[in-house]
Amino acid sequence: MVLPVAFVVLYLYSVNIDCDEVQKMMRATTMKMARAGLGWGVRELAERAGVTANTVTRIENGADAKKSTMDAIQAALEQGAPDENGGWRFAEFISPDGVRIVEGGVAPPDE
Repeated sequence: MVLPVAFVVLYLYSVNIDCDEVQKMMRATTMKMARAGLGWGVRELAERAGVTANTVTRIENGADAKKSTMDAIQAALEQGAPDENGGWRFAEFISPDGVRIVEGGVAPPDE
């Protein structure tokens, strides 16, 4: 049986996360798509998530990561940042394999 290339790529670059939890999981490929969609480099995502740039690169290349690290990166992507028009851009994860960039949102309240 021949598998489609997209299936093979997603399988090779998936990140191991505890799948028993009921939450939207972020995989390495969706993390990279979200980062690129927001126009962020590896260093900017790392700074916003409170991890090192090497950690982000390793995860995007398919290495395993702690759940707390993945949660911090996902939270940074979901929080987003202001865009050039004064609106807000952030990533919204759709199932384990999808992500969309939402534009024109409102900044989250300060905590």
